[in-house]
Amino acid sequence: MGKLTSSIDSHFKRRRLYLANDRGEIAQTNMTTLRYASLLTVVLLVTFLVLAFLLIDGWQPSPYHLVFLPVSLFVCILAWRRKGEPDFTSTMLLCTAYEIMLYAFIIMIATLGGPDAPSSFVQLACVAMPSLFVLPSLITYGLLFIAELSSVALILALKNGIVAQYDIFGLIVGLFFAICVSQLVMESRLKASEAKMRYEAMSKRDTLSSLYNKRAFFEHAERYFKDHNPSSFCSLAVIDIDNFKEVNDTYGHSIGDKLLTGMGEILLELYRPTDLIARFGGDEYLVLADHMIDEDIIRRRFNELQMRVAEKTSDHINEPVTFSMGVTIATGQNVVFAELFQQADEALYEAKNAGKNTCEVKRYLNKQPE
Repeated sequence: MGKLTSSIDSHFKRRRLYLANDRGEIAQTNMTTLRYASLLTVVLLVTFLVLAFLLIDGWQPSPYHLVFLPVSLFVCILAWRRKGEPDFTSTMLLCTAYEIMLYAFIIMIATLGGPDAPSSFVQLACVAMPSLFVLPSLITYGLLFIAELSSVALILALKNGIVAQYDIFGLIVGLFFAICVSQLVMESRLKASEAKMRYEAMSKRDTLSSLYNKRAFFEHAERYFKDHNPSSFCSLAVIDIDNFKEVNDTYGHSIGDKLLTGMGEILLELYRPTDLIARFGGDEYLVLADHMIDEDIIRRRFNELQMRVAEKTSDHINEPVTFSMGVTIATGQNVVFAELFQQADEALYEAKNAGKNTCEVKRYLNKQPE
């Protein structure tokens, strides 16, 4: 029992995380589903009305049938006319309104519109609706239970004993099927989302150091300056291991890989979680540090890095491992990231030309016209 409770709790936690992390994709999926579901509702309603006239002697549509069609058509037009990127909240409200509309009309047709006939579609609606859209659990199951209770109340009030018994039994069966089907569908969605997140995380990380790779670093950096410009306070460091090829040639690629991994670990320890750190490729690393604009602090960080690298490599590399660092500092400026990176890279080459194992710090110069 404890394992079952834990599994259910885990499912709903994953569901909440899914709703929080994939809002854009969920909104797009819900909007697409709403468009086709609303169109299918109109098509099926017209089809069933025609078939009822042809196959059931003396059948006449109730007022609820007649109102259901234009309302469904209005929802369908509204869904298809929405332009641009769907917003999560407005899409959720529209999908919720569609479910309420569908539940309400199907229940009214099955009870108020035909009190002497057994329900045909309420159970189907109760099974299908919870799996149709990705909505918060409170909305999904809240609407389901409200629909079930409303149906039961109307059935008991309006239908005769035998028909009411069968309808209520059908609703109970439909409720259990609805919960099982919706959980299975949601579990499938969660697994697909989690697999996608794992793939995206792997695609953004360097496999050797677990730092951001070049593409991911540039994406996050562009986003950083979009948020902080026109007054960005930061520094960008480009770090290169000196004579790394000689380390590989002398000690082998396995030792070289350990050095690259160790550099990544040390950088993660020395800088803050809010700083962006990446392995740029080969033996180069990038660090975008928010509000780290004091040159003395930057040079102290360089010295700490030197000391930590020496400690980490002393066991398997006999000679000192050194590195060079070029840094560009932006102090409340409108920063073009490509320029910032180019100037930091130029500072690195100056450090290399100065004899390596040194840090060159420059002030950012915005070359773009204001």
